[in-house]
Amino acid sequence: MSEAMEGAEGASSGRDGAIGTHRLEAFSDGVMAMIITIMAFQLKTPVTADFDGLAARLPSLFVYVLSFTVIGIYWNNHHHLLRATRQISAAVMWTNLLLLFWLSLIPFATDWLGNSHSRALPAATYGAVALAAALAYFALVRSILRANSDDVGIQAAVGTGLKGLASPIIYAAGVGLAFANPYLAYACYVSVSLICPPTAEVSGFRLRSGRDHGGRLGHFRSRACSAPLRREGCSAGDGAKMPRRRPRSGRALRALVLPRSRPLGASQASGRTPIPLRLAGLPV
Repeated sequence: MSEAMEGAEGASSGRDGAIGTHRLEAFSDGVMAMIITIMAFQLKTPVTADFDGLAARLPSLFVYVLSFTVIGIYWNNHHHLLRATRQISAAVMWTNLLLLFWLSLIPFATDWLGNSHSRALPAATYGAVALAAALAYFALVRSILRANSDDVGIQAAVGTGLKGLASPIIYAAGVGLAFANPYLAYACYVSVSLICPPTAEVSGFRLRSGRDHGGRLGHFRSRACSAPLRREGCSAGDGAKMPRRRPRSGRALRALVLPRSRPLGASQASGRTPIPLRLAGLPV
């Protein structure tokens, strides 16, 4: 039991005692799921069963769709970013908490904006919360890059992050435009979701620990580095791919699973009955 627990702790901590990303990713996924759930509970049905009642609820519904899209983009990019990350630090955990804090305020801003969509202050507040979340995500990316400074794969995966830099600027412009015309601010907020689709920040790599869903060693699909994620180091000119292992033949499996056959006299002397290969479930 103790050996199994030590093995599980070693797997979650990564190689050489480095802190892994499993718990951080699971915690963040749970918080984002709760944020979406809270926003869904805040939706109210029309007061009257006609088009007038539905029209009165349309602004709240549109704001909910916008907020749901924003959370979805953050969750998608956050998921792929941590899948490319080999280890984290204390700064990564704190900046991740800062990101989750600002995202947790989105239900509040969504409900207020849905009820007062024509006023300037709710529109500016929504943009300020979105701006703070964008800056927190940018800080999270920088912290991950510092914690994995020797990993060329994550460096090339993140890239320049021009879209990540553009979103805070657009959000800031929306906050200012909200006091002139709230609908101009809404146009800015929607444009951020259009120019920053999911996985815009991180793309071109396989899943955690260098393995994809099929169990094969994954390769970072980039011109900067195509070496397996598990291999130590990576040079810009390394374009070789690790060949896939061929499946073992039935004879090789029998050699691994079953003990070597004994002479008939030895089996009878030990009192054991040889197990037929067909009963063992192996090809003959």
